[in-house]
Amino acid sequence: MIRIPVSVMLNKKGLTLVEVLIALIITLVLFLALMQSALLSTSVNVNNLIRNEAVRIANMRMTELRCGHFDDLTAGTVIEPEITRNFRNFTISFTPTVTITDLPAVNPTAKQIRVSITWTFKNATNTHSITTIKRKT
Repeated sequence: MIRIPVSVMLNKKGLTLVEVLIALIITLVLFLALMQSALLSTSVNVNNLIRNEAVRIANMRMTELRCGHFDDLTAGTVIEPEITRNFRNFTISFTPTVTITDLPAVNPTAKQIRVSITWTFKNATNTHSITTIKRKT
């Protein structure tokens, strides 16, 4: 059996207004911190979705170039038309750039292919690049 002191049983005043206000302020600060964490995690998730799409676009373009004929690859840089994708309630434009370089010093029948994808999100410009070497067979 638990014994409760008599002084606690006689004190029936309840909480004062100051105690309630302090409890509300502490609760408000905790909720604001939780909301900031939720906003940050949402922003990071959207950024990851956009980056994953850029990786997919770069891989698709690189696969097309690797599967094409070696003689169709001419040295130089080409900025290709923008590719737009919708993410939740906004649209992102990806700009692919293909750079093909001859490698006569390494192998006269080899070319380096570099595909770069550039996009802007939250006033920051991001780039993803992949590079490979294709040999004439």
